[in-house]
Amino acid sequence: MRFEVFGFKGIWRAEMETAPIALLAGHNMVGKSSTLEAIGAALTGTKQPFKGITKARSGELLHHKDDSVATYATCVVTGDDGSTVTAMWPDCTIKAEGANPPACSLMSAGMVGYDTMTPQQRIELLGRFADLSVTKEDLAAELRSQHPNISDGTIDKVWSLIEATPGQFTWDAAWAHAKTSGTKLKGNWETLTNQNYGEKLAQSWRPHGWRTELEGVSVESVEARVAAAKQEVENLIGASAVEIQRYKDAKALVDTKPQLMSDRAQLETNARKANETLESQRKALADLPALGDSKSLPCPHCDKPILLIREHQGAVTRLEAAAEATTHAINPKLEAEVRIKQQSINTDIQALERKVENFRNEYARLNGIKAQIEQAEELIANSNIQLARSDVDVANAKLSSTERDLEMVRTVKAAEAYLATLAINASIQAALKPDGLRMQRANVRMTEIVEKHLQPLADAAKWGQVQINPDTFDIGLSEYDAVLNSKSELWRARVLMQIAGAVITGDKIVLIDAADILDGPGRNQLFQMLIVSKLQAIIAMTFPATYTSVPKLHAGNLGHSYWIGDDRIAADIADLEKAAEKAQVQAS
Repeated sequence: MRFEVFGFKGIWRAEMETAPIALLAGHNMVGKSSTLEAIGAALTGTKQPFKGITKARSGELLHHKDDSVATYATCVVTGDDGSTVTAMWPDCTIKAEGANPPACSLMSAGMVGYDTMTPQQRIELLGRFADLSVTKEDLAAELRSQHPNISDGTIDKVWSLIEATPGQFTWDAAWAHAKTSGTKLKGNWETLTNQNYGEKLAQSWRPHGWRTELEGVSVESVEARVAAAKQEVENLIGASAVEIQRYKDAKALVDTKPQLMSDRAQLETNARKANETLESQRKALADLPALGDSKSLPCPHCDKPILLIREHQGAVTRLEAAAEATTHAINPKLEAEVRIKQQSINTDIQALERKVENFRNEYARLNGIKAQIEQAEELIANSNIQLARSDVDVANAKLSSTERDLEMVRTVKAAEAYLATLAINASIQAALKPDGLRMQRANVRMTEIVEKHLQPLADAAKWGQVQINPDTFDIGLSEYDAVLNSKSELWRARVLMQIAGAVITGDKIVLIDAADILDGPGRNQLFQMLIVSKLQAIIAMTFPATYTSVPKLHAGNLGHSYWIGDDRIAADIADLEKAAEKAQVQAS
């Protein structure tokens, strides 16, 4: 590639070629970094390469020479096929022409360093180097390694969030969703237990009144106990109800005893009076005058017929021989009166006899009731009603206790279910978070990148064993953690990743600044690494002396070495040497 830079910051003019390496040397503050910055802006298409320097301030990027300022700055990069890319300031324009305009990434251009990236940015970078995608099978395997019984439905739900409509959910959004779900689960546990959630407390929590014998008991077994206790209560209530009803019936019957005894006494009085009246009527009937009549009877001596003669007048009664008997006349009026009186008394007697009979029957009935009352009194005296009620109370107490057991067991089971779901949720969060499953995948890919790219490059430069921090992805070149590395080691790690990244992504060139941090052997090692990488490169390096101390890349067919003097113009050292030789010849 060929490069032409004019009027940009600290450089007035630089024309260079990478074949394949260009070494840009000079004192401090002569424009070496400015040259790389201009080339990097063109190659990356960055119109405003400096943070805070807007287009309105882009005039500040123009070169100051003596008392004048360049009216414009430009950088033209020409590819091997003649395609070009041109950057201009203060217009802040980038123009690419040709089939394959030269280009590279920000990291290849040295505008972004791996050492300044966050772990998340490094993962994103690795995603451009290798496939970091995590499959649904990877997620399922990770979750089932901790929860063998996790359902397919749960895994499907998590994966559906990751694979939702673009712009709605990503891994980070799914992670945030899982965190929200975890917070809700903890809230549900707190509502259930009336306790503030704490992981240690949640593992040991049991409700007030809990007994050790309830540990491991199933809800179904306690439900069966409750059903049995309810049946026992119902049975005892039924039996008690029968006993209570019998008691109530007996009590009601006993309560009628005073009235019964009063009715019985009144009945006895009425019966006695009725009997007295009946006897009086019977006597009155017997006392009525006998009607005159005769009656044929056999003689008790001779057996001949005789007549029994009754005469009302004088109340005479005599016997006469039948043959001798005469007809006796009866007083019709008297007979009629007697007969009427007889009929009346007989009617009264019949009514009284019925009444007495009714009294007798009623008395028998009352005596029967009296016997029932005596039995009821005996039942009340021997009643088990209090015992029956006590049995019901005991059964009810047992039922209440069993129902409390059931409520506690259900609460504990529900709390345990929340904890089990929380454990799965925690695993899901751990898998979804940036340093979770994606980090694991990135570590696997980073290990592959180290083995395939970084380590071979480090071996070519003899820079040592490449170490990767699995949490931060820091790159180290010693046995120490990367944070303990020297500035030289950190610089080498940065350049190592820059070169490897260019190789992986297919960039053709890298721009490396501040290589003077390396000693002589280290610089040679860097060149060796670039030769192995087969990349084109521009390397900026400070030299305190003159161009004569700069390595002559053209001598080893490695490329070109350039010197920027105080005039801020880059010159090919080969040309400078030829001019010096010519001047020496002329001087001699």
